Amino acid sequence: MRLFELGIFLGISHAQWENYSSYEDMFGDYGNEVSAIGSFFENIEFQSICKRTPEDDFLVGALNDVRGLIEVMDEHFTEFLTNKDFQAFTLVDMMKIAEGFLKNMNINWCNKFLSVYVPAMESGVDELKQTTTDFADSIVGVILNIFRGLGVNPQVDRLVAMLEEVKAFMLAQSDLFGEAKDIVRSIKLTASADPSNLDDFDQQCIFMNEVMPIVDIVKPLALGLIGEFNNAFSGKEGLLSIGKMIYFEYRLSKHFLLNEKACTKLTEDGAKLIGDLMGEMNGVENFLFQVNVDQLLAGDLSQLMNMATTGRRRREAESSMMMNDIMTGQKPLTYDIYKMSQIGEAVLKSVPNMVKTVKSNMGPLLEMVGMDQQTIIMVMDGIKEEDLRAFADAISADLSSATEKMVCGDVKNCEDLVSFKSQAQTEFNEAVEPIGLYGAADNDAADNGGADIEIISFTTVLLLLFVFA
Repeated sequence: MRLFELGIFLGISHAQWENYSSYEDMFGDYGNEVSAIGSFFENIEFQSICKRTPEDDFLVGALNDVRGLIEVMDEHFTEFLTNKDFQAFTLVDMMKIAEGFLKNMNINWCNKFLSVYVPAMESGVDELKQTTTDFADSIVGVILNIFRGLGVNPQVDRLVAMLEEVKAFMLAQSDLFGEAKDIVRSIKLTASADPSNLDDFDQQCIFMNEVMPIVDIVKPLALGLIGEFNNAFSGKEGLLSIGKMIYFEYRLSKHFLLNEKACTKLTEDGAKLIGDLMGEMNGVENFLFQVNVDQLLAGDLSQLMNMATTGRRRREAESSMMMNDIMTGQKPLTYDIYKMSQIGEAVLKSVPNMVKTVKSNMGPLLEMVGMDQQTIIMVMDGIKEEDLRAFADAISADLSSATEKMVCGDVKNCEDLVSFKSQAQTEFNEAVEPIGLYGAADNDAADNGGADIEIISFTTVLLLLFVFA
């Protein structure tokens, strides 16, 4: 990353950072801090989280409680997390709601929230419990009132269906949630009607007149990035099912918490990999300390890219074989991680288009925070789409290779990998059945697109990209 870009992210004005003669002048002992983090990961005894003794150890005792809960509640958790309505809502649905939110945002929403908030805050202490339950239901009602006016009812239908399953589970397992069940029970998950006294809050919402121009500046960039994200997963929306992400993480956590051998392998080898990565970062810092600002601004980062590529490919081999060992005998989880790699590849393919969107729409935002036109032009020109595309393609190819090694070990295109590819393609072609609320099934039967897939969370995708990239 070039120095002026780093300056932007750190909130350093052009007038400040242009006076630095080297990277080290700006960042001081940052390299030493990176090295210290690496040493920490190398020396800490992460494997202690895999053990069930000594029980009087705070961490071990807490994790034993979690293990006990999983063992007692596993059937109930599995039934809840595999419910079709719970799994229907996707990150693409969330993005479409966000898109509608940005396109339709108006001052009136502030009045709606205050019409609920102000009466609740004026209630007496004696009415606190009743006020809390009523307030929770009213706030949810206002949020759904706004969402129902965004023109994305099929997406909101799926969100409500998911939340209805969460509510039902919490009420059925009330011993786990204590007094929270009273608040949950009070929430009806229906849109409220507009109150008659909205105009009473005009003066308190006058600050929105200053907020809306900022939103208008940010809106083109945000909408562009949302559009590129949605395009990246067109026809594969089911990969991003939030419910399936949660279910995968539950199963993965259960595997490591209840399988001491796999847990120990992950913590020991994973800590070494993180330590190695931190060491490489320290090497990058040392390289940057030796160059001056002009060299960085010139854009000649080939040496830096070569350093990153060498480290990435070594970690790829080590990480793939580690995951192959850990997932031995766990074919369903291995299949899910294979599908995770499909998310990673889709994200990487969208990077060049997202960068193009940033270059097209970032100028007004940078101008708003005080950057002069000359610097804005320098920043935009410094973002080389062709370089990013080549780098993204290289990482994507490495990710595909790493996934094959994880599934097959040293065997090329093994039977499991062929089976995974076929199974995933079949699932891609199976549309998620829309929830039949507000006419969604009739009006937008194919809106969610995606497949009925047990899949992975974005957290896990980022972890995979971090380890393999």
